[in-house]
Amino acid sequence: DDDDTPADDDDTPTDDDDTAADDDDTPADDDDTPTDDDDTPADDDDTPADDDDTPADDGDSGYNLCGQNAAVVRASGTLADPIDAPWTPFVDTHDTTLALQDEVDTYADCAPDTLEHGPEVVYRFVAPAAGDFRAELVDGSGVDIDLHLVQNPSVVGGVLTGCIARAHETLEVTGLPAGEYWLFADTWTSSSGIEHAGAYELAYEWITPDQWNEVPLGPGLTWSRLRTSAPVQTFNAIAVDLSQGYELQPHRHAGCETVAQAAPGVGALAGVNANFFAGSSCTPTDLLRVDGTLHSTNSTVVDSLGNTLSQRSVGWSGSSAPSFQWVGPGADWSGVSDAIGGYPSLVEAGTALAAVQPGTQVWSSVDWSPNPRTAFGVDSAGHAVLVTVDGRTGAGVGLSTPAFADWLVGELGLLDAIGLDGGGSTTAVVPGCWLSDTVNYPSDNSAADHWGARAVGSGLYIR
Repeated sequence: DDDDTPADDDDTPTDDDDTAADDDDTPADDDDTPTDDDDTPADDDDTPADDDDTPADDGDSGYNLCGQNAAVVRASGTLADPIDAPWTPFVDTHDTTLALQDEVDTYADCAPDTLEHGPEVVYRFVAPAAGDFRAELVDGSGVDIDLHLVQNPSVVGGVLTGCIARAHETLEVTGLPAGEYWLFADTWTSSSGIEHAGAYELAYEWITPDQWNEVPLGPGLTWSRLRTSAPVQTFNAIAVDLSQGYELQPHRHAGCETVAQAAPGVGALAGVNANFFAGSSCTPTDLLRVDGTLHSTNSTVVDSLGNTLSQRSVGWSGSSAPSFQWVGPGADWSGVSDAIGGYPSLVEAGTALAAVQPGTQVWSSVDWSPNPRTAFGVDSAGHAVLVTVDGRTGAGVGLSTPAFADWLVGELGLLDAIGLDGGGSTTAVVPGCWLSDTVNYPSDNSAADHWGARAVGSGLYIR
């Protein structure tokens, strides 16, 4: 892409936005793109999922489409038998025409003149610490389901008291105290008395600053999230024990696809974006070897003299432990069945160093600027870890690559790690854990939500 190169003084693969070339020159950024150490998160004692005061027994036995409990029997969804969240995010697909309760007609503390005469579904969760609440609901044509966040609900004569806030599709409330909360998905009623009941999809999350939140996805597979407060940053870490029967699967997308779009075809349980890319077909510009087939070789890193440089890459075969080595431009890594090239090298043998070449620290101004980042690494237990840090939205400012390298060692205890494409490409997906399946806050729509994912050329998935 033009002559912008990662090693060249001002132009790195993470330059500006993310793709192999500098942000303003890449197809992913143009208007014609298709898209729209004991402190690892799993061990941290302050994860909400481990708290003993969650309503669902020991904190992990209740129904939730997000995580390993999707097959658990769902409660009836009434005040007497609410659908308790074992952890958040909590995701559900329901239908108010099937609801077993129709007791609330109006909400005295939230738009008391709005009629909600139709049936409602009742959810409950416990927030172990102060934080922020966000919910999204999608309903169909002719259906109108409203959300009401409630504490200490009381219903007398069809009127509920205790409502904190309400909304139709997106409900956000910040700075809430710890405690027990109820969420009512209620059927709106028109002034002519028509009840707009029907099917809906719901997702809600509770974010406590400076505490890891852990979601069990299966034995040996966890997704953890951390929102820091000073400065605001949002990190996602998906850790997998490959000895439990999982496999890492790199995938060349069908042209340009979001990670969420590509994940079902891979059978993915989780995934992140992978290679830097260029062109209208999002052609990878790093090494990409999938099930023994070579799709591309390293060509992303070019120095100021026009020399294409080697890139630290990761390779593996089947369920074997991933290994890292520097792979030259144009070269295959024929000794492994799967491989991905990255930039920069972030951690080597437990030492944090954002390196453009072995032992040589990055010097680009963009490497030293805060941006969204994606990484792949391995921790001291041999677990593979997919990591993102968000940026450019209210969910975070992002990190420089040297700061990201330091964080990967200091917070996650990674022994080896490489950077993958970042900026607007940074995406983390856990199918079923949000309405979009995207669980980080991608920046392409400049909003702190889960809907700004960019179409990219490849992904790295766990299945």
